[in-house]
Amino acid sequence: MKKLLLFAMILLLTSCSKPANTVEPEIEEPVSESIEGEDNEPEPVRYTGEIITDGFYGKTGRIYFIPDKETRELLKSEYPLPVDAGESIPLDYPDINIVKDLPLDLGVYKVEVEADFSSEGIISELQFIKLTEEIGTVEYEGKTYPTNELDETVTAKDKVCGLIVSNVRKYDDGGVMIDFEGEIESEGFYNVYPGGEFFNYINIGRIVPDGESVKNFPSYKGVGVNNNFSVYFAETNELYKKLAEHSAIGRGRFKTIGYDIVYNIGGGVPVKETLTEIISLDEDYKGIFPYDVNSMTRPLINEKIKYKNGFTDKYAVIYSRNDFENENSPITYYFFGYDELSKIKLLTTDEFSYGLKENTGDNPNEFELITDIKNPHSISFRYGKSSDGKDSVRKNYTYGYFRDGDELVRVFEGDTIKGMTAESIGIQYITTQDAPDELFRITCEFTGEATLTGKLISYFDEGYGVNMIYFVADEEGIKKLPIHDDDIRKQGSIHFDYESAKDIAGTEPFEENCEITIDNYVISKSSGTESYDGADLISVNFLE
Repeated sequence: MKKLLLFAMILLLTSCSKPANTVEPEIEEPVSESIEGEDNEPEPVRYTGEIITDGFYGKTGRIYFIPDKETRELLKSEYPLPVDAGESIPLDYPDINIVKDLPLDLGVYKVEVEADFSSEGIISELQFIKLTEEIGTVEYEGKTYPTNELDETVTAKDKVCGLIVSNVRKYDDGGVMIDFEGEIESEGFYNVYPGGEFFNYINIGRIVPDGESVKNFPSYKGVGVNNNFSVYFAETNELYKKLAEHSAIGRGRFKTIGYDIVYNIGGGVPVKETLTEIISLDEDYKGIFPYDVNSMTRPLINEKIKYKNGFTDKYAVIYSRNDFENENSPITYYFFGYDELSKIKLLTTDEFSYGLKENTGDNPNEFELITDIKNPHSISFRYGKSSDGKDSVRKNYTYGYFRDGDELVRVFEGDTIKGMTAESIGIQYITTQDAPDELFRITCEFTGEATLTGKLISYFDEGYGVNMIYFVADEEGIKKLPIHDDDIRKQGSIHFDYESAKDIAGTEPFEENCEITIDNYVISKSSGTESYDGADLISVNFLE
């Protein structure tokens, strides 16, 4: 019975199997149909979030992208370097067509992007972008600052001075870099000039905001436009040409973009801002310093006024080199006064290049040009008013031109002439606009003995009520003195201090031919008052 039951089960299983004569079909692998003109590369990953833009786009440029929460987590796992850029990631686009459909107004916009985040750094290349309303979780909406002063909580999407913070990067050493989107209106001086080889021959411009417009620029821990190299821009549009046609140096009201703050970080200053609008130009400055693409016309700066681009409260010292790429080309230096828009020529030289010494004194109207190359010396100046009320400048040279036989010799402090050393030289001029320099005072001090022949005179001056001893050198005696080349008065008459000289010359009145030896010879000439040369009397030899 058990055998019969087992046999029946085998028959049942056999009847449920495939018939022995059934032919099995061939199994074919699925084939993907390709569409003509389409490659088979996997579709790129796209990321969502927000961008901050002011609506200004160049042929190439940068947009800051704030990933939503989900995209940020994805980037952290796949590409951690771009996330190190801060709350926002800089995306550089190589072609304006990539951003041609983006908004033209300042704002924060939701987007979907395609970018190469695999680059070795915090900057990624934007490949595609489009606006969308469907993004992930927005983690921060931004806050608004009531003044232009930012604090340590500043981050991307914050608003200040009508701008939007686009990126904040904080470094372990305390350095901070803050970028902004939006236009800033400013008023102040401007200067345009060729950048030369250092800037790859791009034309450069500076605007120095002043007055109330300084408050239009954000600041961070005391660092703002008044102690930063802004506004600093290059020629990127037709507006630069309009400035140049007006004047190389002028004043006006402007709008610019690209402002940033660099706090506690060293290094160079890139030219990254852009001039977007000229609201107005001051017509009084038109043509005052003509622009020439081959010449360099700029204010002189020093450490104290470098952020003001050399524009002090009352004046600037301007230098203009005819051919800025030829170091032997003449340089002309000007005093540029704002009150009367006075342009006073200080000097022209093809021999020296001067810098502006930092003024550490109490008088802001004094300044000094210095050079430490080839005969180091300085020229000091003092700004004031002439007798007719016009701007004038007194300048004092620390070198002069002296006669040595038939030759005219330039003598600097420390040089020797006629066996005497020039310890101090002061050749002073008064100069005004469109007028030749007026020599009005000469003061020079020499050390070293000289033996002179001539007439020595001792007498009582009844007019002044004092005893006097003075000497008049003869022709041979004059040849042994350093004679400054000027028309104020002739040299050769030397006055001595009576109390010192009487022990050598005596106290009795006399007038005698003699040979004397002197030291510490002083030249003192003035066009407006009576003046005398002086010296120390060392010895007297009366002649027969």
